[in-house]
Amino acid sequence: ESNFAPVTINDKCVIRAHFHDEISDVDHEIIITPKMSFGTGHHDTTSLVMNEMFGIDFQNKTALDMGSGTGVLAILADKFGASSLIGIDFDEWAVENAEENSVLNSIDNIDYIHGDADAIGDATFDVILANINRNIILQDIEKYVGAINEKSEIIFSGFLKEDIPLILEKSEQLGLDL
Repeated sequence: ESNFAPVTINDKCVIRAHFHDEISDVDHEIIITPKMSFGTGHHDTTSLVMNEMFGIDFQNKTALDMGSGTGVLAILADKFGASSLIGIDFDEWAVENAEENSVLNSIDNIDYIHGDADAIGDATFDVILANINRNIILQDIEKYVGAINEKSEIIFSGFLKEDIPLILEKSEQLGLDL
């Protein structure tokens, strides 16, 4: 934990631990307790997704954070005005950590679920954030497509550059546009 340094995303958002000093010269400050969960902002895929989120209108929209880890993406979506959020992670420890992090950030409209893509059920979302890996994305992409509406946006991350053709091919087969 002591090696966890604050992370700044495009000069507008900072992710810090509770033991760091408050950082007030940014639009959004997120407090994360660094435990064993993925999503402190230090990994490129997390910071890249967060940077992309600045270009999405979350206001009064529903969002899914698939593979939520610490809940950092769902927390940022809340700060952007999402009205309803679900975070799903297969790791029970991550779900507990995400719930703790939501409390640290005074957020109470994110429902965290211990499970996999089957936990989506019949729900639909305006925005889906899936920062996981190629194999899981390809395995579950049909469930994501079944959970979107005509104007939904999906951000996929967590895969290697050489995985892009596989993910694009499957996405196009399912009617998604890049």
